[in-house]
Amino acid sequence: VRKGRTNELTVEDFKGVTASLTNPGGFGTNHSIARLMPGQGMILGVGSIDYPAAYQGNSPTRIAELGISKVTTLTST
Repeated sequence: VRKGRTNELTVEDFKGVTASLTNPGGFGTNHSIARLMPGQGMILGVGSIDYPAAYQGNSPTRIAELGISKVTTLTST
């Protein structure tokens, strides 16, 4: 943690760690925060891909007029 906070991390600090990917977005979840288990270095959570909540009730025509695109949320533990 000290090395991360002082910007001193190197590639060697990540040697032997694992990275996992979880996809709660497949169930419609917008975002989640996974818990690291012993031996895991990082978990990347991928949320659902959809229009921002404020625009989800708009018609496809209106969304196109406004130039709104779909977004996703990525979380890292």
